[in-house]
Amino acid sequence: MVIKIAPLAEKSNVSPNKKITLLTSLILPLLIVAGCWQLQRAAEKRDMEQHWQAQQQLPVVVLNGNNILQLPDYQQVMSNGYFSPIHQWYLDNRHRQGQYGFEILQEFILDDGAKLLVNRGWVAAGSGRQHLPKVVTPAGQQTIFGELMTLQPYALLENIPISNSWPQVILHPDLTRMRDQLDYPLPSRYVRLDGTSQGALITNWQLTALSSARHMGYAVQWFAMAIALVMWFLIANTALPGKLRAQLNNRNTRS
Repeated sequence: MVIKIAPLAEKSNVSPNKKITLLTSLILPLLIVAGCWQLQRAAEKRDMEQHWQAQQQLPVVVLNGNNILQLPDYQQVMSNGYFSPIHQWYLDNRHRQGQYGFEILQEFILDDGAKLLVNRGWVAAGSGRQHLPKVVTPAGQQTIFGELMTLQPYALLENIPISNSWPQVILHPDLTRMRDQLDYPLPSRYVRLDGTSQGALITNWQLTALSSARHMGYAVQWFAMAIALVMWFLIANTALPGKLRAQLNNRNTRS
């Protein structure tokens, strides 16, 4: 018996699908750019995580008005002073474990007279913004522990207009407005309290909203979609499926 073997490839009459070609040419660069951007963000977050870990190994520094601008972010600090019983800002739209609430930013006066902002932590919201949860200010001399941070500017920030009523609800710290409210300078640094510090509320701080591992995961997803798009393009615009079927038939016939 003579077995005829199908040829591995025949001349392709497949014409390119213009719509798929156009779609691929538009979407593929976007997927690659998105994947590269996630890789860049992953590298930045990795540097941040390594910097944070390095700072955790350093001894605690006593914070004062002279060194507050010289110390790096995430430096562990301690300081003596007292909380202003009046100047409180409720940072709106802060969530913990799916529950809506506020972070409490409060003025702290150091023993040397320097003033700075302290993020005391999170509190659950009450029945609404018109009924803010009561946050008790620790009275008298306090010793606080935490991490020194830099206030990040928000170019498009539009908070509630300057007011003399306290406490105030804001979306993000706006240092310029805060200085205008207090009518004296504030440094662009603040202390994020440790959970064991006097005056701390619920802390459980996250270093970043997304870790370097999460960004790497997103990068893999973008590149996987790019590969899938290329495969779809090849299947739709080439004779590749026919060649694969021919090879499969050839192997089945030989067996």
